[in-house]
Amino acid sequence: MARFVHSFLIICAATLPLRSQAPVQPQTPEQVQAPEPRPTSPAQTAESTPAGTSSETEDRFHALRVSADQLKADYQNLADKSIPEVEKRLLIKRCQIVRIGALLDRTIEGLQKWSEAELKYWDSWGEAEQKRVDGETSKLEMWGNEQRRREEVMEDEKKDIEELQRRLDDLERTPSQTQTIQDQIAALIQRLDGTKTALEQTAAEYDQITVQIKVSSDSIYKQLVEIRENRRDVAAYTGRLNASYDKMRVSAQQVCDASDPKKSQAAKQ
Repeated sequence: MARFVHSFLIICAATLPLRSQAPVQPQTPEQVQAPEPRPTSPAQTAESTPAGTSSETEDRFHALRVSADQLKADYQNLADKSIPEVEKRLLIKRCQIVRIGALLDRTIEGLQKWSEAELKYWDSWGEAEQKRVDGETSKLEMWGNEQRRREEVMEDEKKDIEELQRRLDDLERTPSQTQTIQDQIAALIQRLDGTKTALEQTAAEYDQITVQIKVSSDSIYKQLVEIRENRRDVAAYTGRLNASYDKMRVSAQQVCDASDPKKSQAAKQ
């Protein structure tokens, strides 16, 4: 499980290594801010999955996680090799659009493969978590009904106690305490004690249900929100990198456009 936690934090926190020379465009891929590390998938939080065997707290989408991690590493290797060469060629100020374009295309393809795999992983978790939320919502409704029933029972038990206490008081004020009256008093005391105990039990159940409702209400959407934030961060991170690569391509094309047409045509051959 610790390895799973580590996998997404690497994806969220890692940026491309800083280069010794800055490219000519305003923002380079290594300057693009990676997503902020967020809590990982519900596989890391046992209470977010249905109660049961320990396997239910493991990452049910482990294969997707492994695939995304591998594609991330592949993309990183491509970027580490291609982007420094692109930056170096841009500094030469000579038309090299064919070579630069090929390097960027290869890097962007790797980025796209990782992004699609990463988004698929979080989409899969999002669907599973939405089903859990739907189930928890139904459970909240059931607990709410149980809470109301306990309230009704407590009201009835309180009324029974008042009535039993009134009858007991009346008997105890009877001038002639015959054996029959004493037996009735003893029976009422026993019933009164039993009803008070039942009221305490019902009140305890009511309190327990109230706590369950509060805890579940506070956390029911937490994991789903975090999953959607993770997905949004990955998409935004990919978009920022693509924008940086596009600026590199535009800069390379501008060098060609500004150069001598004959030389530019020869460089494209």
